[in-house]
Amino acid sequence: MKIFFSFGCALAFFIFSLSCRKPWMPDVSTSVKQILVVEGFINLTDSTKVKLSRTVDIQNKGTTAPELDATVTIENDKGVTFALPAKGNGVYAAQSYNLSAADRYRLRIVTKSGAAYLSDLVQAKVSPPIDSVGTRIQANGVYLNISTHDLTNATHYYRWEYYETWEFNTFLRSEYYYDGVTVLPRTFYVNHCWGNNVSPDIHLASTLALTNDVVDNKLLLFIDASSEKLTQRYSILVKQYPLTIDAYEYYEQLKAATEKLGTVFDPMPSSSFGEYSQSG
Repeated sequence: MKIFFSFGCALAFFIFSLSCRKPWMPDVSTSVKQILVVEGFINLTDSTKVKLSRTVDIQNKGTTAPELDATVTIENDKGVTFALPAKGNGVYAAQSYNLSAADRYRLRIVTKSGAAYLSDLVQAKVSPPIDSVGTRIQANGVYLNISTHDLTNATHYYRWEYYETWEFNTFLRSEYYYDGVTVLPRTFYVNHCWGNNVSPDIHLASTLALTNDVVDNKLLLFIDASSEKLTQRYSILVKQYPLTIDAYEYYEQLKAATEKLGTVFDPMPSSSFGEYSQSG
């Protein structure tokens, strides 16, 4: 009787829980629709890419609404401009202009409709070199750590992106192929593959509370021992970006809003707005 009673209570609770779940659609104000979203940063010594898009209705099945035919330029505090030509699908980019680290820069955007957006002038920051990307091999997998430091004690805020490439063989091998008429045996194997991945998470660090501007063996990535990435050959390319305090706080908020959601104890979703003025 005890077993039956326990099962009956669990079943009753499950049915009750399902009966309390109802679809809910937030009442989104029409005044906040079609907001211009600007993604990107100005790179002093490498290519600069900026992506423009518009927010879409929460019920819209489309994921993005690229902003096309805009005019995007970089301006320094001396009035010199550098164009970012349109590359399609809302992307505006150019190869390196070798910008001076002594200047301040801002972004100017003029949309097809004539609306103009201008960011604040921000002092350029130069990234210190990466000291090392190290590995720590454990029974459960491989931990990849990054270390860096700034002898001038001027960076304090860091962000990293990584690009992975690995070689592997598929578990099963295709022995035959169909030529449209009949099935024929293969004359060569097609189980040799290459995989790649771009860092899906936001990786940040601050050294402001430390005596020295040093990041020592910060965990960047964990690769499980069972992963196909470790079966043949593996390579990782890491890029390091110095941030201003405003940029660091923006990425912290973005990280909390995108990576730490899913339970009742996680932070509530919120909006992030950059320092832009609008005219037109």
